Amino acid sequence: MEVESQPTKFPVQSPSILDRRGDFVGNFEKGDGSPSRSKNIVGVRLFSQLVVKRSPARAIAMNIRSILSIHGVFLAMKCYAFAVGVGSIRLVLPVNPPPLAVKAAQLFTDRVTQQCEARVITSGDAPIRIYFEIKPRIGREGFRISVLSNGNVHIVGNDERGLLYGVGKLLRTAYCDDKGFHVGSWQGVLVPEKPVRGIYFATHFHNYYHDAPIENVVTYVEDLSLWGVNTLGVWFDMHHFEGFEDPQAQQMLKRLRAFLRAAKSVGMRPSLVVVANEAYNNSPQELRAVGPGRGGFYNVELCPHKAGAKDLLLKQFSEVFRTFADVGVEYIVIWPYDQGSCGCAQCAPWGSNGFLFIADPLSQLARHYFPKVQIVLSTWYFDNREWIGLSKAFRRKPAWADCILTEPGSHADDFPLHHEIPGNLPLIGFPEISMAGMYPWGGFGANPQPARFQKEWDRVKDRSEGGFPYSEGIYEDLNKVILSQFYWDAKKDALSTVKEYVSFYLSPVVAEETVKLVEILERNHHYRWWPEAPGDYNFPGTDRWWNPAKGAKPQEDPGAEAAFELAKDIDAKLPRHARQSWRWRILYLRALLDKELKRSTGHPTERAEEAFRELIDIYHASQADTPVKPPF
Repeated sequence: MEVESQPTKFPVQSPSILDRRGDFVGNFEKGDGSPSRSKNIVGVRLFSQLVVKRSPARAIAMNIRSILSIHGVFLAMKCYAFAVGVGSIRLVLPVNPPPLAVKAAQLFTDRVTQQCEARVITSGDAPIRIYFEIKPRIGREGFRISVLSNGNVHIVGNDERGLLYGVGKLLRTAYCDDKGFHVGSWQGVLVPEKPVRGIYFATHFHNYYHDAPIENVVTYVEDLSLWGVNTLGVWFDMHHFEGFEDPQAQQMLKRLRAFLRAAKSVGMRPSLVVVANEAYNNSPQELRAVGPGRGGFYNVELCPHKAGAKDLLLKQFSEVFRTFADVGVEYIVIWPYDQGSCGCAQCAPWGSNGFLFIADPLSQLARHYFPKVQIVLSTWYFDNREWIGLSKAFRRKPAWADCILTEPGSHADDFPLHHEIPGNLPLIGFPEISMAGMYPWGGFGANPQPARFQKEWDRVKDRSEGGFPYSEGIYEDLNKVILSQFYWDAKKDALSTVKEYVSFYLSPVVAEETVKLVEILERNHHYRWWPEAPGDYNFPGTDRWWNPAKGAKPQEDPGAEAAFELAKDIDAKLPRHARQSWRWRILYLRALLDKELKRSTGHPTERAEEAFRELIDIYHASQADTPVKPPF
C-alpha cells in the first residue's frame, strides 16, 4: 500500500476525560483551533436522534442558534458533518509504517468499502483525512482519538496494537450510508484494563471453525481484533486421528496454523491448548489411562505413570510444537479434564497429582520450542479436594507455571473466589458462551445473553486478569464482544456494548430497538424439544445428552410475537449491507423461530425449516454433527 508521511505538525486536540457511559466531557477545538469548553457532548447516539430521523437538508436548515445554546459549537459542527457524509477518506500513515499500522489501514479500508461506496485513498485530496500515529505514554495497548473542527481525525496508539484498536473504535462510532462515510464525534483516551482479552475456537464436530472456508475464519479473526481481542487459542484434538502423520491430522494442523498466522497478523498472541495426557485414537492399549474422567473421556488417553507413557506423551507434543514453532506461540494452556485425566491409584486425585506430574515436563518442553511462552494451568472441572491439593503443591510460585485458568460457576466451585490463589498466580477465565440453555448449540440462531454475562462477570471481575471465552461458532458473536469489552473496561455495562455493536454492524438508527429485541431473546433462551419426540429428546433423531426434565412442557416464550414484529420493523430500517449480513440474519431468524415454534406449540413448520436451512448455510454446517447443526 502506498502511504504518505504525516506532516510534523498539525492540529491535535488536547487529552480529555471519557466517563463510564461513553459520553465525552472535555476540551474541544473552536474553528480557529483554540480550545473551547463544551458540555455533555454525545456522539453517534445523538446523531441517530437528531439527524437520521430528518433529511440532510432539513438538518442543515435547523435552527442553529437553538442547537448552539443547548449543545455548544462543537456539536452543531458535528451534526452538520454527519448529515453531509463524505465520498472519500484519505489515510495518512507514519513514515515507514510498522506492519500492524498497514494492516489497520487495510482493515479500515475493507470495512468502510463493504458498507458504503466511499473511497479510501492514501494520496491526493479528500474531504477528510485520518492520521495514524504511534506515541508511547498513553498506556499499554491504549489509544487516543481526536476529531478536529475541520472533520479530520487523529488516531494515536500507544503501540501498534493500540493504533489498531483505535481504528476499531473509530469505525464503531462512525456511520456509513448511501451518502457516504460520516465521522462520529466520539473522542477521548481508552486503555485496556485486563491484559488477556482472548477467545478460544473449538475446532470439532464440523462446526464453523472446522468447516467454513479458511478465508471466512480469517476475516472473522480480523473482526474480533477491532474490538481489542488480543489472544486467540486453538486446540489440536488428537483423539480424532490415527497419529501425527494421518492426512486428516495434517489437514487440521494446516488449518490451525492458518488461524494463528491470521491472529498474529492483527496483533493477537497465538495460543495452543493441550490436554495433558491426550493421545491419538490408536494409542497403545497397555498405556491407556483409567476412566471415566469428568466431562468428555474417549478411552485413548494415556496414564503418565505407566512405563513408556510419559515419553510417548512428550514425543507427541514435540511433533505438535514443532509444527507451530515458526508461528511463535505465546501461551500454552495445559488442560486437565473434559477430555483427559487418569483415575489410577498413582494419578489420583488427578488435578493435584497426576496432572501436575505430567504438566511440569510438558511446560519445559513447551519452553524449548517457544522460549518466551507463558504457561497457563487450567483447573477445568477441579473439585474442592484438588484445589486444596493444588494450593499445597503451589505454596511457593512454581517455576514452570505463569497463571491459572478457571471460571467459577462453570464446572468449578467457588474456591478461587474465597481463597488465596495457589502460588499467588494471576487468574484468567474461561467463560462458556456457546452451549448453555440451547441445543443444538446455535441451532435456533443467535444466543445473546447480556444479563447472564453481566451477572457472572460482576462476581469475578475483581480477581480476573481477562480470559478465553469458549466458542463453538459465530452464532454467539455478540456474546464474544460483550466479554471482550468487560476485559477492556471491567465496569462497562453489557447493554452499552450491545448498543455499540448494533450501531457498528447494523445502524445507530435501530440501536434502542435492537437492545429491546436482544433482551426478549435472552428471556426466552431455553432448551427446546418437539412434544411428540420419543423420551425427552430435543427433536427426533437427536443424540443429545442434556435432557429436559421428565414431563416438562414447552415454555410459553412471553413476548415472542412482539419480538418478531420488532425484528421486522428493524429489518425495514436497515441499510442493505446490514440487512443482508449474517450478524443480523442470525438475530432475525432467532426471533422468527421463537415466534413460529410458539405458534405451532413446538412443532417444526415449513417456515421454521426454511429458517433452519438458512442457518445451516450461514454456519457452513451441512456436514456438522448434531450438537452444532440446526435441527433440520
